[in-house]
Amino acid sequence: ALVLTLFLTPVLYDLLAGFSKPRSMIERALERELAEGASPPGAVE
Repeated sequence: ALVLTLFLTPVLYDLLAGFSKPRSMIERALERELAEGASPPGAVE
């Protein structure tokens, strides 16, 4: 249990972090869409 808690868990989190996008990147994309006035697909104008 000690090995799992102190070694394996942080290593797994570090490996999984490589597959995620930085929050700032997502925030910029959202701000860009809001600035463009993007409407959802199929929206009636």
